[in-house]
Amino acid sequence: MEEPEKLSGLALEASAVGQNFIEVSWEKVYSTHYKAVSYIVSLNGERIVNELNTNKFSLISLQPGQEYTIKVTAITKDGLRTERTLVTRTLPEDVKQVDQVFYKEYNIHSYSTIHPRNIARLADGGHLFFAHLVHPSNFMPDAFKLLVFYIDNKGNLLWYRLISALAHGIDRNVGGSHIILHDHDKEGIVFSGTYAFKITTSNGDLLLEKYFKDSGLNEITAVCNASPEQILVGTDEGHLVSLSPNDLSVQWKQENGNEFGRAVAISVDAKKNIYAAYTSEAHSSPQRIRKYNDQGKVVNSMQIDGVFSTGSLIIDEDESVFFISSGSEIFYSKLYYYKFDKAGNLIDEKRIQNAVASAKAFLNANNEIIVHGSRFGQGLEVHGGILTFDRNMNVKSRRFYTDLPYHLLVGLTTNADRSYNLFISYAQTYTYENYNFIFIRTKTDGSI
Repeated sequence: MEEPEKLSGLALEASAVGQNFIEVSWEKVYSTHYKAVSYIVSLNGERIVNELNTNKFSLISLQPGQEYTIKVTAITKDGLRTERTLVTRTLPEDVKQVDQVFYKEYNIHSYSTIHPRNIARLADGGHLFFAHLVHPSNFMPDAFKLLVFYIDNKGNLLWYRLISALAHGIDRNVGGSHIILHDHDKEGIVFSGTYAFKITTSNGDLLLEKYFKDSGLNEITAVCNASPEQILVGTDEGHLVSLSPNDLSVQWKQENGNEFGRAVAISVDAKKNIYAAYTSEAHSSPQRIRKYNDQGKVVNSMQIDGVFSTGSLIIDEDESVFFISSGSEIFYSKLYYYKFDKAGNLIDEKRIQNAVASAKAFLNANNEIIVHGSRFGQGLEVHGGILTFDRNMNVKSRRFYTDLPYHLLVGLTTNADRSYNLFISYAQTYTYENYNFIFIRTKTDGSI
């Protein structure tokens, strides 16, 4: 008995959206009788294309900030069909500007939350972001996706790219999430768990994906863009690895041993010496900073006390090594600071109260140490803060953004005029809820 012909399901989604375009994609539809299937794309009830043979289509010349209804129909020559409709909108072009202060909220989907994981600033002042796009639990099992998006120097979101986390076995609680730039800012390379994805910065095209378990590596937990010819990564098993930026192949691997714990930070000095910080959850195990030559051979090893989940390594022109972390007690907002000379001798150590948790640090153009993060108060109270120190970690200034609704400061970059780009996520309170991702450009003194 011949079974009636059926078509497989059509899963339709907006795979990229800009101010003037929407790209839709869908899974290829198959006939149980192996008949050819083509596609029809309609926009707001008007047929745009017939007999399409690919499972991706871009609708262009659209208006910013407008809602559009897109229907894709899969059909055989005999007329058997299945269809799916998607309602989405282009990105708005409005940017608020008052006294050279820019403010912009990003909300890719109204039913989702953006959790930024890492940010890279391009030379033109734009930013490339890697984030998790989290859906409510009723969207399970594909409750979140990897999200890469780009904003220009005025905060306009020009494109975004979604990557299936489910298809790559990436859990939303993955710790290692990083993004770096390559080839004169033409490419961005995203690291998430045991995967890396290379994406063009012009439009978000996916150029390459790399599965590191095929190279004998586990989760990538630290990344350093060492040079145009080298990316350095550290793993949760304490490996230090050199990668080629072109194909992400392994150039060499330094085995440090499991007792080192995981890598939390990597930096390179002017002589191409490599420094990597490792942390172990065991209080009895010392935390280490190791110095290597440019081929990964161990030159020196330094030990520090405490247990850290994150940290920043800074190397100055004197080859002094700074390690700055906020430790693991986020509600105490305490900074831990260590300074070593180039021989590896500890020359300064401090504990700084009333600072920030989840701290990140860098050396600015004035040789000041900038530390940014969030400070937690009672209940739901949390605000972002920026602290400026000299190289002996003496406080020069403190600024906490208590005039903004409760929020986490998830990223910070600087501009040529010494103003800051703040990237925050508002926190939920009992009377105010806004899970959007926010960009704010400050005045030159850091004020809003």
